[in-house]
Amino acid sequence: MSESKIRDKLISNLSIFDMGLELVGKEYFVPNSEGTRGFIDILAKDNYGRYVIIELKRSNSSSRQAIHEVLKYIEGLKENKSLKDDEIVSLIVSTEWNELIIPFSSYVSKFNSEVVGFKLHIDESHNPISVDKIKPIEIQNERVFSHNHTCYFYFDKNSMNAGLKSISDSYLAKGIEDYVLVVLKYDAVSVDQDKSIVGFREYFNLSNEMVSLNFLVYTSNQLLSDVRYLKIIKSNENILEEFDEDYISSLKGLDKTEELNKIVLDQLPFAKKDYVELGYPAKFSHDILECGWEVLYIKRYGRVLNNDILTDESIINELKGLTGHDYCIYQKKFRSLEHFKNSSMEMESCLTHHYVWRKGVASAVQDACNRLDEKILNSINSYIFNPSNTLYTINLMIKSAMQSENVEQWIPRYFIDIETDDYFYKYYGCLIELDLGAGEIDLNKVIEDCYEGNESKIIKSQAHGGFDKNDCEFVMTYGLEYANYLVVLNKKENVENGFYYNGFRYCRAESPHPYAAIINFIKTRTEFCKSIYELYDRHDLGGGFFIH
Repeated sequence: MSESKIRDKLISNLSIFDMGLELVGKEYFVPNSEGTRGFIDILAKDNYGRYVIIELKRSNSSSRQAIHEVLKYIEGLKENKSLKDDEIVSLIVSTEWNELIIPFSSYVSKFNSEVVGFKLHIDESHNPISVDKIKPIEIQNERVFSHNHTCYFYFDKNSMNAGLKSISDSYLAKGIEDYVLVVLKYDAVSVDQDKSIVGFREYFNLSNEMVSLNFLVYTSNQLLSDVRYLKIIKSNENILEEFDEDYISSLKGLDKTEELNKIVLDQLPFAKKDYVELGYPAKFSHDILECGWEVLYIKRYGRVLNNDILTDESIINELKGLTGHDYCIYQKKFRSLEHFKNSSMEMESCLTHHYVWRKGVASAVQDACNRLDEKILNSINSYIFNPSNTLYTINLMIKSAMQSENVEQWIPRYFIDIETDDYFYKYYGCLIELDLGAGEIDLNKVIEDCYEGNESKIIKSQAHGGFDKNDCEFVMTYGLEYANYLVVLNKKENVENGFYYNGFRYCRAESPHPYAAIINFIKTRTEFCKSIYELYDRHDLGGGFFIH
């Protein structure tokens, strides 16, 4: 029986969807000036007054066309009836889902409009008898490198070559096929001169003999889907014994995927090495690439090897975290205003747990698009550094100052710089000081209020580079706050105006230097900041290792 006859029978039984549907029309024509005209199989309204597009498919071959058809109808209906995304629901109804489940799941994860899938069951006379709601599968086909990295150090080239094979064997034994190995060289790194390695050696009672770690293999793997990780875990009895399914279920999105990846990698066999450290994007950027390590070459494996348009520079930038997937660092130059607008969600994803700056960035994009015309635009650049642990930031700034290094590299900030012929716009986020009075702040009180009186909870976050998703709230307990600003410079008249974003709009206000507050805080709250440094110092083994 043809789809049209099943459609007619389905029209008589719309209650099967349990959505209070009322028929608007069948083969409903949708005109569109942009060329997306077509006929919707069934158009209805639900009990909330939303338009419901029902696209019916019966075979695997025809089901492949469903997503394309739905996209076309959504855009046509939006133009024809001046609708918003949340005023349209699309139902993809098919008797076969083998060919449809992946494109359907991909669509659900990427687009704003609501799309629901149903498997249709029909009797021998092709009468619809029931539907089952389709649950989208989790898809992780886009390249995202884990932000949990590993640094394998070697004394010489021979031990490094043996290590390269060992690292590959370790990955493959755990079911991980897609990864990169960045091979670096440093002329001489003496462990007696390297505080981090000395601390590690003393803790484990290693010998004090002089050694030189000349080679480093820095590695990260491409994240798999949660479904793939769970299959690996359930096939390994050793992992399954200690697997906390309730805890994993409590996590969402990339946090869940990263935790599953960590569980899989933290199993035998481990790779051969002369010394090992944990790694993460900020460490790769600041402590490795900016501290004398030279990249010799990059080895790629699995799907990463198959990508012939992926450059070494792109791999390095992704390991540095410049894509924002690790919630920490994002950097991008935009080709056009439209490119900038379409990347708004990408920037916001870097600030998933930072509600203050996430809202600021979203408002900056909207404000800029309202102000500017594509024709007058010269450039748009953005940068986000969101370490999300201000206590650790203060610690790193103090350490850098003691070693006469650049303290500004650790300061949280974002900026979006937009330049035209006549104006320069700088949207930015920074820390500002709150007035808590002249009294000294007590770190023990902060630990009591924010970390249930347990300083180990602060240290445990170091396993993920120090990231603390509650940082926005915690900073206010000791006198700091995150904020959003805008500076507009009229280049012809050399007039500068500042604005503060109050959560709803930009208001005229003095715009502070983005580094001023935290630098002044460290200078004036000396005892508190000294306590922070001492806390981390007594737990720090160096090399990314901390004692809880």
